[in-house]
Amino acid sequence: MFNKLRPRRARKTLSPNGELALEALSHGWGIVPIHNPVEDAEWGAACSCEEGSDCLSEGQHPFVGDLDSNILRTTDEVKRLWEMHPKLYVGIQTGAGHGVAVQLNYLCEFFVDVVVELEEPLGPMPFTPKANSTSGSEFHLFKYPDWLPLEERPTFLLGSDAVVMQDDGYIVLPSADEADRTLHVPEHWEWEEGLDVPLAELPPQLVELIKSAGAVGAMNSGAPR
Repeated sequence: MFNKLRPRRARKTLSPNGELALEALSHGWGIVPIHNPVEDAEWGAACSCEEGSDCLSEGQHPFVGDLDSNILRTTDEVKRLWEMHPKLYVGIQTGAGHGVAVQLNYLCEFFVDVVVELEEPLGPMPFTPKANSTSGSEFHLFKYPDWLPLEERPTFLLGSDAVVMQDDGYIVLPSADEADRTLHVPEHWEWEEGLDVPLAELPPQLVELIKSAGAVGAMNSGAPR
């Protein structure tokens, strides 16, 4: 006699941002769930956090306040969270030990450790994941340079640019949800080159600026010359 087969459970389809989180996880990066913007009848947009329309960082801060306890490192963790909260944005860890450096072209003074005045524009960046915003800002993702001494982990302000390298930092990736483009938030981010593009090495012009910053401290002997 044959046993009756139990019907299989239908596999839950992850939201676009859930799939984005899995894609980022496949690169070996720690995933930082981020509160997402939501529509607000009075203010146009609010945050999904408990502060709602009073939040000044909608779509920019971690889902859990303590960053260390907020990192997801397995497929099951990502699937479980985005099945419960499909609209959450996706952040990735940056800095030493996480393999990602970020070059932004807007001011991040609260992150800055070392200020370097630019004598000339940085020039074109290598082919690497890049995102643009509706306000004209942009960021590039690069491999974290392993020749930087781990005890330094600096963040550099380069004129109007910032290279974010602080340990246990994070950056929020552009939302993969088409519906988010209609939200009334200060700026929308779009990929120009997505995560299917390998991370490039930090370009020479940034390496030279980092090496010339006296406040950084002694460089590891493995630094490019």
